[in-house]
Amino acid sequence: MRSVLAVAKRVHDLTRGAFDPTVQPLWLALAEGRDPLQPRAAIGLHRVQIGREIVLSRGQALTLNGIAQGHGAERVAEICARAGLGDCLIDMGEFQALGGPFRLGIEDPEAGLVAVRSLTAGAMATSSPAAMPFPGGSHILGPHGQIPRFSTVTVEGASATLCDAASTAFVLMERDEIIPAARRLRLRAVTAVDFQGNFETLV
Repeated sequence: MRSVLAVAKRVHDLTRGAFDPTVQPLWLALAEGRDPLQPRAAIGLHRVQIGREIVLSRGQALTLNGIAQGHGAERVAEICARAGLGDCLIDMGEFQALGGPFRLGIEDPEAGLVAVRSLTAGAMATSSPAAMPFPGGSHILGPHGQIPRFSTVTVEGASATLCDAASTAFVLMERDEIIPAARRLRLRAVTAVDFQGNFETLV
């Protein structure tokens, strides 16, 4: 848990808070049709103490939905590597590759298959706001009221944990914000599909 939250905090800090697991109370309030005002006020990963114990502020709760699949893929890859396995592609909703190359498609909920990527010894994660219907719009919630700027964002890098969190954040960010954040996070590539189905490589 601490290692996952350490990555979450890094992505949170380098995306100016666009990635924030403390949106869980807001997510629940919207799903249940309740007033989101109080849950929104509880958002803030900077208020979570991450040490020997993890301590949340009053009213806070965490969701690891935007990072856990990547972490799962990365952990399975570590187990496979320790077992001496060769070329492996782990798919836990996000991808971590040992060896390769592997050919992976990038799909958008509306536009369908938009690109094919080759992945070798690395990770790839994709976030699409329209992948799951949700009251009021996207299931990917902007912690500061941001709305999705892209229909799909795919991130490639060394770590599936990092790529998963970054793709979630980048959906909510503008192009000129994504590029420097991706470079600071040392990601290999970021590709995005807009709401008209246009595909572009940002990094």
